[in-house]
Amino acid sequence: REAIRLNPNLVEAQRSLADAAMRLGDMNTLQDAATQMIRLQPRMPDGYALRALSNINRQHYPEAEQDIDKAIEIAPQNAFGYVQMGNLRLVQKQYSDAAKAYQDALDRNANSTDALRGLASAYIAEKQVDKAVDAARVQIGKSPSNSSFYDLLGALLFHSKGDLSGAEAAFEKSVGLDKQNSDALIQLCQVQAAKGETDQAIATGEQSLKENPRQPNLDVLMGNLYQSKSDWKSAEDAYQKALAINSQDPAASVELARVMLSK
Repeated sequence: REAIRLNPNLVEAQRSLADAAMRLGDMNTLQDAATQMIRLQPRMPDGYALRALSNINRQHYPEAEQDIDKAIEIAPQNAFGYVQMGNLRLVQKQYSDAAKAYQDALDRNANSTDALRGLASAYIAEKQVDKAVDAARVQIGKSPSNSSFYDLLGALLFHSKGDLSGAEAAFEKSVGLDKQNSDALIQLCQVQAAKGETDQAIATGEQSLKENPRQPNLDVLMGNLYQSKSDWKSAEDAYQKALAINSQDPAASVELARVMLSK
């Protein structure tokens, strides 16, 4: 914001502000930054696609569709516009059209995590779990080094198929490709715990925290695992670590209170 105050025409700052707003869920700021990107670069698709995302989240669907059409018109080989079209059709519950749009995005960018996640969501919404799993495997074949693809496959196998061994293998592959993929790490621990391998889950989590210590969600999970073993001191330490990183973490606060009452 300070960079933009000093130079409103600094498109890199507008893009960075839009990215930050997107991660924070601040759709009004995203709308404003995207509009400025369009003003500065009217022949680039990113501003239109980002503004469309803002409008989708605010349920301004006709405006979103106009921006998506413009993004695709400007850059028909860019996946970003098709991803947003998929997002729009998904919230409109037009699942077949959503799947087609996400597939169009993957045809243009085989490495698009947003497109594959959206495609899987469209299939899941239609209760076509096997198609979602197959889509993930097909895309892994095209981009075998994408940690997020294995993470998504693991989540599908874990939560939708109940295939714990398959999910564990997928999460292990995801973590092997990217040791900082905290989502895959957390779900790997959860799968191991679901298999009754609590000690292995704790070992996996502790090793991850040694390599990447600032993972409050993993600290909370570790606290849960220690609680399941009635190891109150280790559980308390884990929740305290999570709160040291994020003092407002509600899960860590509630579980810490429970542990202190159980000691």
